[in-house]
Amino acid sequence: LSEEESKGRLDIKYKKPSGKHVIIELKRASVKTSVNTLLEQVDKYRAALKKLLKSTGEAHPVIEIVCVVGKPLTGWDDPEKEESDRKQMEAGNTRLVTYQELINDSYNAYKDYIDKNKEAGKLLQLIKDIESSVF
Repeated sequence: LSEEESKGRLDIKYKKPSGKHVIIELKRASVKTSVNTLLEQVDKYRAALKKLLKSTGEAHPVIEIVCVVGKPLTGWDDPEKEESDRKQMEAGNTRLVTYQELINDSYNAYKDYIDKNKEAGKLLQLIKDIESSVF
């Protein structure tokens, strides 16, 4: 890697069991940025990772980038601009999610888990009650 590429700092990078590489860019919650600034930044990360992976023999890596932001991007008060920006990001296998969306999704997933465990607990208690009355 070049000196500039070596100095680049990924927030989070991991590889899925499927072989896809994922870069997660975390922006400060207070920062409001534009799609162009964001894509310029993550394109540098993507290029450096591709270069690094190519040097290790992985010629055609699949790389997905997830940008986590606190505020909608500049201009996203216009739905057409937001749609256009999201398409531009999608073309580069990049997607954007807000911290609030992550919190809501986590809460809902955990709530589903708790609700299912309550149901399983009730079912288990019913089975125990039946067993104790039969035996």
